[in-house]
Amino acid sequence: MSNSQQENYHEYLQGWEKIYAVRENPFDVTAPYEWIVELEAEGKIRGVVLDAGCGAGHNTLYLAAKGHDAVGVDIAPRAIQRAKEKANERRIQNAAFLAANLCESFGYEDFFDSVIDIGCFHSLHKEDQIRYADVLKKVCKSGATMYLRTLNIVNSANVPVVEQAQTQERQIREAFSDGWKIEKIEWKEIEERLSPEETVETGAWFARIAKAV
Repeated sequence: MSNSQQENYHEYLQGWEKIYAVRENPFDVTAPYEWIVELEAEGKIRGVVLDAGCGAGHNTLYLAAKGHDAVGVDIAPRAIQRAKEKANERRIQNAAFLAANLCESFGYEDFFDSVIDIGCFHSLHKEDQIRYADVLKKVCKSGATMYLRTLNIVNSANVPVVEQAQTQERQIREAFSDGWKIEKIEWKEIEERLSPEETVETGAWFARIAKAV
């Protein structure tokens, strides 16, 4: 890694480890994200699933409980440890978890049929968003589908790397311009839970992106 890439890596790692050092945090939840529930119910999540930036594993575990083989990857070892604890508590055996930098190769080449991202892309610096898309291209099978939700605006001290959590549509299109096809992208107003006491109204891009055949 270059010096700037190493600096970014340590920024992400320290920021998220700090959050998951506190057991009660807005990202360690039980229920899956509503959009993921809808996608699964509609049969759009297929095959082996990668949960990119899985946090404490709530979406990974939900999909595994629905019968999918699922792998959750997150940069924060504390988050991964918490996800493994949940899997053991629920006796879910078809979910695996890995602490790794999603901007660097982490194995699983040509492995996944589906990818979900509910908070990773918008936490990355712009140059890392492109590297992230390239890594996903390597780990996905031909024709795999990625479902991306990336925040457009957040104003809160409780969100790490806030400056990056303001994704523009062009950033998505630029990052996924090589070897991917953006099939759908739309902006929606949503509510985001930032802490047990704080919920903000914000906006997010929702995209369906396919790896080129």
